[in-house]
Amino acid sequence: MYADDGNDRMVNLNTYYEGAISATPWGVPWRVDHLNGQIQPTPNWSTQDGWIAGIQQGYAKPEPGIDGPLYRYAPNPNIMHCPADKHNTLKFTPSSGGPFCFDSYSGSRYLNGEGHGAGCLFKRNQVQHPSDRFIWIESSDSRGENVGSWWLNIAGTQANGFQGSTFADGNDAPAAFHVVSAVFNFCDGHAESHRWLNGATIAFANALAGTGTPPPANADSLWIAQHYAGTQNP
Repeated sequence: MYADDGNDRMVNLNTYYEGAISATPWGVPWRVDHLNGQIQPTPNWSTQDGWIAGIQQGYAKPEPGIDGPLYRYAPNPNIMHCPADKHNTLKFTPSSGGPFCFDSYSGSRYLNGEGHGAGCLFKRNQVQHPSDRFIWIESSDSRGENVGSWWLNIAGTQANGFQGSTFADGNDAPAAFHVVSAVFNFCDGHAESHRWLNGATIAFANALAGTGTPPPANADSLWIAQHYAGTQNP
């Protein structure tokens, strides 16, 4: 619906802008994060309840006069939290929140996401295989919230199935909120649960405190790469 109302442009899938939020040329971020200090008025970040309220504020109305771009279409900020995500049961630290985390999802980096540069697609009609390219991923971030966009270390090419592609660090780990699987939302609007096949992927995804080590390229990282939208894989 956002794209329908915005000349087919996809929502800004980053969570910050290095400057005034109102001045971003990419559109207001789908959610403004805490770590870049751009939410006004400043929430109470010193308590767990205040942290959650601040994350919700960053989605609904990050600054006076600026509405979250998706809030009008989905006016319940709790949609950011998967009930199966156990990050909100971890110890909360006032300085950073983490490893406690309330929001469970990240947007895909190369769909009008972090950096907004080479490799990005900006309009819905640029995604040539919308039923096969995900836009939202359940993500396991240890910084108190899922910051920026979700990214993968891409290697290889579409022709060889992106051989050698690996997961990034713990800040962009995949999730396994559903024991051994994660849910992906695709560009055509459908969602599906994907079961991880490699034990190292499952261990990495379940390291909720962000201490896991990314495994070598395996069937799981290659599956992600083959469904990871961008100019390399439209």
